[in-house]
Amino acid sequence: MRELDTAKRVLIETIVHDDGSSLAGGKDYDQDGHNYRDKVNAAQAPGQEWETFEEHRDAANNKTWQIYKYYGPTVEQERIVECGWDYSGQPWTRTELTRDGLLRETRLETWFDNGTRTVKEWNWSGQTWAWRETLYSGSTRLTEWEQYDGQRHIYREWNGGAAFDERETRTNAGGIMYYQHVVTGTQKTVHLWDVDQAQPWAERITTTVNGVIGRIETIYGDHKTVEVRDLTGTEEWTKHIQEWRGPNFKNKVEDKYYDGNKLINKPTWDFNGEDWESEEKRYDDGTVHYHKIVNDDSLTIVTETDTNGSDNWETKITKSREFASTMKTFAVITKYDGAPTESGITFDEFVKLTDHKGVEIWFENHIRANNGTPVFGYITDENGNGMSVTYLPGNLEKARAWEGLDPVF
Repeated sequence: MRELDTAKRVLIETIVHDDGSSLAGGKDYDQDGHNYRDKVNAAQAPGQEWETFEEHRDAANNKTWQIYKYYGPTVEQERIVECGWDYSGQPWTRTELTRDGLLRETRLETWFDNGTRTVKEWNWSGQTWAWRETLYSGSTRLTEWEQYDGQRHIYREWNGGAAFDERETRTNAGGIMYYQHVVTGTQKTVHLWDVDQAQPWAERITTTVNGVIGRIETIYGDHKTVEVRDLTGTEEWTKHIQEWRGPNFKNKVEDKYYDGNKLINKPTWDFNGEDWESEEKRYDDGTVHYHKIVNDDSLTIVTETDTNGSDNWETKITKSREFASTMKTFAVITKYDGAPTESGITFDEFVKLTDHKGVEIWFENHIRANNGTPVFGYITDENGNGMSVTYLPGNLEKARAWEGLDPVF
């Protein structure tokens, strides 16, 4: 059946097959904002006036396929929209493909039986992605793929459940991943790989909370650093930077603590076979006021300096080591700011030794010195019984150097 205009041109043609299926087509001859259909020359909304169309229906009068060509200001801006419907048990329900007047695909939308749909878009400007495909559940995005040149693409996910709220992965033209970020709640972790070898590092992982950097892990060829920042304001430091080395970077060798830009604490650990095990330095305005070193044989020496004048002593050295598997202090050497006087004795240095191993006739030995010369000595046994002794200047040097194992003098 054909419907003609006054000029005897075919407007609508319908063909009904023997099995009841049908085909209908139409043509519009004037771009006047109207289309003739169902005996009505109806006005069309802007951009919706078609030039030609074709529709297919099955024997049950279900529409299975159609294609419409719409007018546009230019050939490139014309639209050809092709739709299909499934009644044969395929996983999809409906598709809609749009091409421009140059027959280039611009958009493909597919509805699936499980309630999801995909929207694939093509970009022919050459200035951004070549195509992008987004998977939706209702109006909620689940995944999105943006394809660029070669294998370069960006893949986004919003369907991570409890694992993540958002994940974005980027690869270069060679198909190598160089970027990934994961968002969970207020936390975002960005992982970078230096695949072009343009950076001094190989990998960098940055974690932010509410947009504020809380952690930066940077991996180099032979070590990695981890910078942790105090986001709660509850620490004595604002950031600390760890350095890790060894197989799989499992050995922490250094940890620097800062208050703003000022270094306040620096612990280090030895994995290179030195005779010391660990070391710690604490700073006051750039000056070391606390220095602790732990040797492989358990000998531990702590040197403290009164940098702000709050104590009556200038330096204090405390030595300890393991005796019968228990750490015990065996020497304390104190240098005073001035020269205090006690019981008529003036001194600027006090050395207190404790014999935990039993190599001396005394248990405690007290030596007071002034200007490097011993001025008073006193020894006691474990019961507190004591006596005065006299020491020569050389004895003071030996007392300072004593390591708690062999006789002092």
